[in-house]
Amino acid sequence: MNQVILRSFSKKLNLVGAAVSLGQPKKGVEKTPEVFKSLPLSSLFNTNNWDAAWKSVVHPTQFPQTKSNSRIKNQEALDIYGKELKEAVCSALQEDAFLLNIGGDHSIGSSTIAGVLEKHPDLGVIWVDAHGDCNTPDTSPSQNYHGMPLAHIMDLFQETGAFSWRTKTIPPERVALIGIRALDSSEKALMDQHNIKYFTMEEVNSRGIQTVLKDAMSQIDPKSERPIHLSLDVDGIDPLFVPGTGTAVPGGLDIEHVKHVISHLKSLQRWVSMDLVEINFDIEKEKTLETLQHLLKFTFN
Repeated sequence: MNQVILRSFSKKLNLVGAAVSLGQPKKGVEKTPEVFKSLPLSSLFNTNNWDAAWKSVVHPTQFPQTKSNSRIKNQEALDIYGKELKEAVCSALQEDAFLLNIGGDHSIGSSTIAGVLEKHPDLGVIWVDAHGDCNTPDTSPSQNYHGMPLAHIMDLFQETGAFSWRTKTIPPERVALIGIRALDSSEKALMDQHNIKYFTMEEVNSRGIQTVLKDAMSQIDPKSERPIHLSLDVDGIDPLFVPGTGTAVPGGLDIEHVKHVISHLKSLQRWVSMDLVEINFDIEKEKTLETLQHLLKFTFN
């Protein structure tokens, strides 16, 4: 295969850290951006080929008490944080650069996609995850927002008086999920009702990642013209490779599966941004960091 690059016109990489754990109850995930920031950039990317720079690490600045009638845990704090993160994403995208957002829990997905949509309103999204993240305040068993951001950015629910920064949304037909193996029953019903395209690990294993990815891309980008965002939750990968996550589900993607997705997106030269989320080094660090360094080196080679 000929060497390909993410964007034919740019070898600049901007990084935004989302140091937040408000979307779920396990602490540690909020520390991940600072861990990555403490590492030499050359240990993460091929700095001979890429001009990589940290633009910001966004920490929650306020923690208002959640109102008793809120249907989302930490809703007020998430609302404030989401606005700040979206603004950081928009700022980083003002430059002609690929954007890598490092979380943090997957609650950041609504903010990062909202920010990318400001520059690329015709965006398509590949969402790699063990879970659907398509619960709503009415369907969620836990009321944790990290299980809701995709439904939210697809405008499948509205929180009155909150998240007003979410000025653009993405239609379900421009989203495809890969690696799914843990859906809540009401969440699955909602996804099926809105014809949201998702591929389970059973499909990946039976049909092959190449076929699944081809079908996913045909769904979100039928004319092969849209910019693409990849939201990569590390729990989409089997915990044998990434044990350092608080949302682990056995039987996930292997590293070659993920590298195939990345290789394909690189070959399009329309891949504009990526999220890397749900990494918790408090749970396990050595193996998890080794795997992620390998994947980032592969991505930004």
